[in-house]
Amino acid sequence: MKKAHLVLIVVLLLGLNPLLGQHRKAENTPLPTGPQRATVSVDDMTDGVTKEDLVNKLVGGGITVSNITYTGADVASGIFEGGMQSGIGIEEGIILSTGSAKLAMGPNEGDDTSHDNKLPGDPDLDALITGSTTLDACILEFDFVPQTENLQFTFVMGSDEYEEYLEYHDVFAFFLNGVNIALIPGTNTPISIGTINPNVNPSYYVSNYPFPGTHDIECDGFTIPISVNATVIPGETNHIKLAVADYMDYVWDTWIFMKAETFISGVNVFVDSAPQGAHIFKDGVDTGLTTPDTISQVIGTTSVYHLEMDGCTWIPPSITVENIQSDQSIFFDGVCIPDDTTPVELSSFTATISAQGFVALRWVSESETDMLGYKVLRSDSDQLSDAQIITPFLIAATNTSTQMVYDYEDHDILSNHTYYYWLEVLNMNNSQFYGPVMATTSGHDTPTPDVPLINKLHNAYPNPFNPSTTISYSLQHPSHVDLVIFNIQGQKIRNFTVNHSQAGLYNIIWDGKDYNGRTVPSGVYYYRIQAGSFSETKKMVMSK
Repeated sequence: MKKAHLVLIVVLLLGLNPLLGQHRKAENTPLPTGPQRATVSVDDMTDGVTKEDLVNKLVGGGITVSNITYTGADVASGIFEGGMQSGIGIEEGIILSTGSAKLAMGPNEGDDTSHDNKLPGDPDLDALITGSTTLDACILEFDFVPQTENLQFTFVMGSDEYEEYLEYHDVFAFFLNGVNIALIPGTNTPISIGTINPNVNPSYYVSNYPFPGTHDIECDGFTIPISVNATVIPGETNHIKLAVADYMDYVWDTWIFMKAETFISGVNVFVDSAPQGAHIFKDGVDTGLTTPDTISQVIGTTSVYHLEMDGCTWIPPSITVENIQSDQSIFFDGVCIPDDTTPVELSSFTATISAQGFVALRWVSESETDMLGYKVLRSDSDQLSDAQIITPFLIAATNTSTQMVYDYEDHDILSNHTYYYWLEVLNMNNSQFYGPVMATTSGHDTPTPDVPLINKLHNAYPNPFNPSTTISYSLQHPSHVDLVIFNIQGQKIRNFTVNHSQAGLYNIIWDGKDYNGRTVPSGVYYYRIQAGSFSETKKMVMSK
């Protein structure tokens, strides 16, 4: 550990945070000379890059720009390429930094990369912090007239403040009409080293610490690509101020990487998939976003979307959104190779009293893999430890991927008695238990309600269908349900929303019509259920 770090620890222990900037010291890191190194290449203003070049690189469609100003050192900003290979998730765009844009280039050679430009800070950034002021501000701002009310762009924040100075760090913001919109998605929390790091919101963080790290970039840590979505005034002049600065001192640089041509105003394309978490590509370029998320597309343009996820292929392989005029939703259905195989998937296990007064046990499996079979256990209490095996032999499994129904009757019973039953599932290596289910004998039929063991979307029936079909699903718990129907292009054509106050088996009848009441044409359709965290998609066919 460096001497400067030891001083920092003493200061923190003494609670003298306002004096911290007087103790952190680092020598200026030599700027790269000669040929560009590593995977990222950077040209800054000393290479002839202008403020207009920065804005033109950043801005895409649906935006008219004017009144560009830049405040900062010539070495602090620039244009970069090669970011995907370096690991930051953005191939090209612009950099704004607290020191030198070129010092962002890998490899990660130290944990105190610094360049002191000896410039003042920014009062708007000062207002975001307490106890001190900013220094070495780098600011790009301009007026713009958007085509729609939607504004979107994508960025990554990286810094050598990670992971040593999580409570003491540089400041950045994107001021849209005076309001900071650099917020953690879905919150009002400003993004900073203190709000995205290994300990706080770690899903947004990528570690490259300690040096040399695993990524070919100087930053000791950086965020994943984050999409900023904001509301603007269409057809009128808006103002954006992109700013970053050092906090209290001139050392330990921070870099803001902003993706090329993503600063756009358009309509929204909501991209979803089953399973979710797939990387979204637009026109062959990784957006840095994953499903489900919203992508802006300029009005009147055509874009092709596809997804990528390890072990998955997608239906359809790609979706073209042509001559877009309004918000759209598209959906991809994944065929994925699972990481591991579950021996059995049970959709129900029930006990009822038969017409003859016996206990009739039934269980339904949706799939079976490498199974030996089943055993039934019974007890007078609800404790598995008290249960005894009542099946004289192992009930063989079929090891099929299709639904199977198993029945077993317990004849050795007493009248007016309550029994508890468990199902033991045996595979090649171990076993697991389901239950208990309860039955009370009384000499007449008193069935126990069929409570599903799992959430399940069942096959539509009939399928193929014309003109209507019934879609059934099982809920393990009370839930809010969204059932959405998509065409083969992944476009949403119908949805149903239902609130269920208890678990059970439910049905929805689709009459084969879209939102406008028109009967859909023959072809393949997908239906997807979302109930809490549970999501599943299946296929059905309209045949005329």
